[in-house]
Amino acid sequence: MGGEGEAPSAPGDEDGGDEGAAGELSGEGEGEVPAYSGLRCGMPFGQEDLCGGCAEERCCDVARACADAPGCGDSVGCFTACAALAGEGDGGDGDPVEDAAAACRRRCRDEGPALGSQVRVQPLLACLATECAQECGECGPTDLFFGDECSTCFARSRNACEHMATCVGEEACTNQLACFTQCKDPLCNVNCPDSDGELADALIRLVRPARLACRAACGIASAWECVDGFEWGTARDDEITVSVEILNLVTGAPVAGLDIAACHRLDPLCANPLDEAETGADGTTSVKVPLTADPTGFPGYIQVTGGFIGDQIVPMLLFYNEPLVRDLTLFGPAVDVETAGTFVFLATGVERDPFAGALVAQVFDCRAHQAEGVSISLTLDPGVPPAYVSAVVPDLNLQATSTDGLAVFSNIPIGQEGFERFQLAGRLESSGEVVTDTSVIVRPDFQTYVVMNPRSR
Repeated sequence: MGGEGEAPSAPGDEDGGDEGAAGELSGEGEGEVPAYSGLRCGMPFGQEDLCGGCAEERCCDVARACADAPGCGDSVGCFTACAALAGEGDGGDGDPVEDAAAACRRRCRDEGPALGSQVRVQPLLACLATECAQECGECGPTDLFFGDECSTCFARSRNACEHMATCVGEEACTNQLACFTQCKDPLCNVNCPDSDGELADALIRLVRPARLACRAACGIASAWECVDGFEWGTARDDEITVSVEILNLVTGAPVAGLDIAACHRLDPLCANPLDEAETGADGTTSVKVPLTADPTGFPGYIQVTGGFIGDQIVPMLLFYNEPLVRDLTLFGPAVDVETAGTFVFLATGVERDPFAGALVAQVFDCRAHQAEGVSISLTLDPGVPPAYVSAVVPDLNLQATSTDGLAVFSNIPIGQEGFERFQLAGRLESSGEVVTDTSVIVRPDFQTYVVMNPRSR
């Protein structure tokens, strides 16, 4: 984008359009975004717009810096230009709920330049949030990141506006927020944290209060647009590091002194571990896994044995239905024998059988949220129905995952070989569509825990 001479374009407005005129919206939302004739500080805020007036008075330097940076002006300008469509009809697809301005902003989010890649946008967002929060919306620049319904709900969450102002005041938080809200598949999501795999504290504080209150409005736990539409890629190195963090399922405390082993899927009893380590006081450790024989990813699992949390823990097998082609961290929920027995009784009404196995599946949607409304089945039916979990407790009234995304199979019979292999499929309760699948190994007196991401190509 240039300086004062040209207003930034937005999806559907590559040719600019008549100055000052609202573009016509029609068809399947393929309309245009209007261009403003009057720029303020290089940005198309509009001559009558309160947000633009405040930005011109208090944020002009950072607005002009954004306007002069390729991509940055287009990103923000797309949203500000949509204001000209306020109150004008529907969004072009006959939906009376979504007006033209909302449809315009949706296209900006879906088709416009990626906010997270524009280094100049963060100072402008920070200034608008702190200096022009009242003039630029109920909760600052939330429309840049969330859909209209989500943005409205979010703004009503406790301390959300204060957390938003804090987040956009920090470059790391702004970039991560932009990254996550624009991601549409799990591979994109894994690249949003920083180089150490950490999330900004301000982002955690921002998102936490809205995750439950705004699940429906924000499409949390029900995003499946990526199914069969993405690839995990292949390994770029001959070896990857798999970090493991084991936490007490009940208390969340780290569990130290556990023996960790990386095992190949063709070694179901882990008789020949590829690498071994022990968790430290923080419940973490790491193992090295060679990929020279299989560049499509580590075809194995992590075995966790030993250790106590008041009582001896139930040993675990950790599976991931994503091909492990890069360094990553696996999390394991540790439970002691007594707690496991209580859980099994609540789920089945019978005592835990130490000669049987257990399987815990946790489902995540395309945007890495714990997914609800997914029913889990095993292709080789062991005669054990799943129990779905709500707030860490089995709820026998549920027929699909709740907000925890968890399904548990208890007291699975194990044959004389000492293990069983199972194929899992996750289907949307609403339609029956298979959105995730994987395979696991179950062993007696072990708890198999598997992360089920959306199915890739």
